Amino acid sequence: MHVWDPHAHYYPWLCDERPIAFRYGDYSKLRRRGSFDFPVLGVAACLRFDREVVADARLWLTAVSMAPVQAEEAERALVGFAQQLEPRVRRIKAVTRMLVEMPERDRALSNASVYLEVLGHVVVAWLWLDQLIVVNSRAGDFYEGKRRAADYFFKWELPGVDAPLDRLDAADTATFEMREAWF
Repeated sequence: MHVWDPHAHYYPWLCDERPIAFRYGDYSKLRRRGSFDFPVLGVAACLRFDREVVADARLWLTAVSMAPVQAEEAERALVGFAQQLEPRVRRIKAVTRMLVEMPERDRALSNASVYLEVLGHVVVAWLWLDQLIVVNSRAGDFYEGKRRAADYFFKWELPGVDAPLDRLDAADTATFEMREAWF
């Protein structure tokens, strides 16, 4: 069942011979077929890597216009932000491997809260990358706010994972070796 049934009800954007001007397009595909046969949302991405670092990106969005739209601003932002994120992801992989291979589980888990905080920051950074793809080059305060918030996060919050990663990578056991009697 379709939301719009041009045979049962009158919809000027679907029924009139000459479609009305509408900011989202002329609904020509729906007028021709009587149904949508394309995905609600789609993203096509082509990434070129240079030694595991995103060197170039091409993004295309569907369902935001009558034809796919290239997300050029998001491409530039994605490459820059991805290049900041990539070394942290690589370090998390190495730290995770080192912690998993530690023979003493208690010692490996002694800094679990720090590890989870670092991981959380990196996940949020990926979520900001997703937001930038969606925002693309749209104008308006709301979209500019998204771009500025992502910029803030990558400049102020993401660099904060480096020192904890250093401590985790060094297998620092200060918390593990702490004794209750010392308080």
